[in-house]
Amino acid sequence: MKTFAILGAIVSLIGDILLLKLLLKKRYIDQSFLTFLLWGFMDGITSIIIFRENGNFLLPFSCSLGSFVISYFLLSKDSFSFGKEEYFILVLSFLFIFIWFTFGGIAGIIASSLALFLASILQIKKSWKNPRSTPTSVYIIFLFSTILSYLGGGEDFIKERLYSVVAFLIIFLIIISSQKRNIAKFIGDL
Repeated sequence: MKTFAILGAIVSLIGDILLLKLLLKKRYIDQSFLTFLLWGFMDGITSIIIFRENGNFLLPFSCSLGSFVISYFLLSKDSFSFGKEEYFILVLSFLFIFIWFTFGGIAGIIASSLALFLASILQIKKSWKNPRSTPTSVYIIFLFSTILSYLGGGEDFIKERLYSVVAFLIIFLIIISSQKRNIAKFIGDL
């Protein structure tokens, strides 16, 4: 079982490498250093909470590592902005940290997973408005990593699988949003 969790983390890092390659080629360049840095902190804190609860922390850890590496390269490209997305992620991070310290690890895992979903709404909306701004092939790799992580989880749903399920849902919605024209065409052809 844990083999799948390890594979999920590795596949996630492969997706991050491919995303970084696209960003360095100046595709999808409307990405911000600060957004990736904040995502890295958010996933990193989530992985710490899950680790302390003896859960499946590998996927959020690999997501955190990938976000930090990407943020470093975006910083070198002077890609910095602080807008509503960054502010929203920052506020959500403080809220779930507060919940973690106040109510304990299980509540922290639930709060961080909810924060992850809420913070992703802006990305889903962005993919819907501008589908070409989303590297769909990379998100398909990320989707596969969440499935592997889920399969690698143990019996305790919150500690072992909640993060994977929430990440799957987010990534699935981003992919659907980025492919809305193709889906509409497919439905129209039926």
